[in-house]
Amino acid sequence: MRLVTGAGRTMDRTAMRSQDSGFQEVARMDGRARGSASELEYHFVLAADLGLLDATKHARLASDVADVKRMLTGLIRKLEATGKAAGQRPTDDE
Repeated sequence: MRLVTGAGRTMDRTAMRSQDSGFQEVARMDGRARGSASELEYHFVLAADLGLLDATKHARLASDVADVKRMLTGLIRKLEATGKAAGQRPTDDE
């Protein structure tokens, strides 16, 4: 998944850059992670439609993914606000 693959690269890049540009990079990667969560959500729907996932498990997993997406959205907003306070432009991904 992109979420896992991108995590290490984000931290390496962030460490090499100044703190201000790091906020923007992390916000961009978090936006991508949110997209990955949406893909995962779709895969759960597909698995349920194909009978590979029962309704109870699907409901629990869908709820968990929705929670993660809400947390990522909050983090992205916080990082963007921090970046704007530091005088940065908003990210292109949002």
